[in-house]
Amino acid sequence: MFTLDIEGLAELQAEWAQGVDELGKNLETSSVLAAKDGVEAMKATHPYQDRTGDLTGSMNANALAKGAEMRVEMPYASFVDKGTSRARPFPYTPLAERTAENSLNVRAAFDAEKLVERMNK
Repeated sequence: MFTLDIEGLAELQAEWAQGVDELGKNLETSSVLAAKDGVEAMKATHPYQDRTGDLTGSMNANALAKGAEMRVEMPYASFVDKGTSRARPFPYTPLAERTAENSLNVRAAFDAEKLVERMNK
């Protein structure tokens, strides 16, 4: 008969739980940074002519309880982005969304990799 005693399981579980908590906090921070990256992409590459600076100036990223959001505060923002029956669209949100998503994916993968490296020590 073969028996194997495994010791330290409780410590390992506690360390993983702590690591997962830290990963969650890092992801919250990463989501805000990713939203800021998306806003910067909107500001840098918008296809419309920015006559007053009001629309571009109203673009911002905000932290939420769990995550972040990108906002454009001007009431006419969606008309510029999506167009109307009388005006063609000047889409600026698709690039912002892709930029924020890519940024979050990179940051999340980095944070997860750090956690795995820590657990392997």
